Amino acid sequence: MLRQILSLSLVLFTAASAVGCGSDEEPVKSEGARVFDVPPAPSANGGELLGVWETVAPQKNPPLSVMTRFELRVDSIAVALKCSLDDGSAQPITVGGKSEATVSKDGITVKKAIERVEPIGSTAACGVQFSAGQLPPCQADTAPEKRQTCFVFEPGSLKVYAGTSLELKKIAD
Repeated sequence: MLRQILSLSLVLFTAASAVGCGSDEEPVKSEGARVFDVPPAPSANGGELLGVWETVAPQKNPPLSVMTRFELRVDSIAVALKCSLDDGSAQPITVGGKSEATVSKDGITVKKAIERVEPIGSTAACGVQFSAGQLPPCQADTAPEKRQTCFVFEPGSLKVYAGTSLELKKIAD
């Protein structure tokens, strides 16, 4: 059986130009905005993998700072980024997407790739790329610096290794 391993890329770059358009219609709330609108719960069940997870600190990739959230449900995964320019010259943006998935402590199978990139300001962009495939639990005997595509779940803590390393805390069920 062919097993595709997934990867996660946080797309953060500066661009020579950005494309924009105007509209009189009320914008539809993006998947990224929906995930970031979930308020932190006073007592999220840290013993359960399902729920909303957020990076413990912003990731720095000048000129951008980024917070990441994962929303894990039994049958889906949503990945969202909130990006801001370090110099404050543009309003922060949220970018994200959602895919059908199978989510459990035994592994996460993402059924459809998630990819979304949006401009921020006039010279930068922010986006998420999460490929379809499997994210298994990490082998306990593999040193953290050698982990490539896996996750470690401990009560209240989720570490994801998939092209990058993210440390997340549970914020909502």
